[in-house]
Amino acid sequence: MMCPNPACGAEVAAGSKFCSECGTSTNAARPSQGVSTGGGDIHGGIYQAAGDIFVGGAPSQSGAQYEPKWSWRSPLTLALLTWVSVALGVLGVLAGWQGFSPLFSAIGGGLPPEPASPGWMIAFFVVALLFVIVLALRGVAKHRTQHFSPLPWLPTLTGWGGRIGLARLQGECPIDGGKLRFYDKPSKWIDYTDGRRKVTERRMAAECVKNADHWWPVDKTDGSQD
Repeated sequence: MMCPNPACGAEVAAGSKFCSECGTSTNAARPSQGVSTGGGDIHGGIYQAAGDIFVGGAPSQSGAQYEPKWSWRSPLTLALLTWVSVALGVLGVLAGWQGFSPLFSAIGGGLPPEPASPGWMIAFFVVALLFVIVLALRGVAKHRTQHFSPLPWLPTLTGWGGRIGLARLQGECPIDGGKLRFYDKPSKWIDYTDGRRKVTERRMAAECVKNADHWWPVDKTDGSQD
């Protein structure tokens, strides 16, 4: 028989409860959208609730379940990150003024520019880098999102509950019972004639370690761990 997912259409062995290609339940009603992993592109509907990942149909379908195991919960809350970003912004302005003031004075007076102070210049770039990092972490805490690394063995950066933390996600494949690994899976790429491949897009994914064809997109805005 054929997979009930119109975006898949793979041939399914008689008696199988799930499609081996996309994981769609053979007993479920034909969904209006699905997921296709072929050709270096992904399409389909994604539904998520309470840590369950549902792909290509209504949440009544079987999905991969996962739960976090905390590696580290930092004291960095949204409020603290906001105050730190303000303080770094003020320090950046002061360091920048001290570092670039000789140049500003020379331009205003029409004189040859004097060399800038190396110490203040270094301080300015360090503060600017920290400011960018803090703003990025503040965005994670504000939106309570989770972010995977391209490497499966690295922990997940989370903003659950408005607090920055690191967690290791663990779950089981609903098709063959294999463990799930969580990482930024390549979803679009360019293959060159010399054999090289350039990844142009990644998707947060839960992938079975037994069969890489069994995988599900993960929503980064999952806030179930509040």
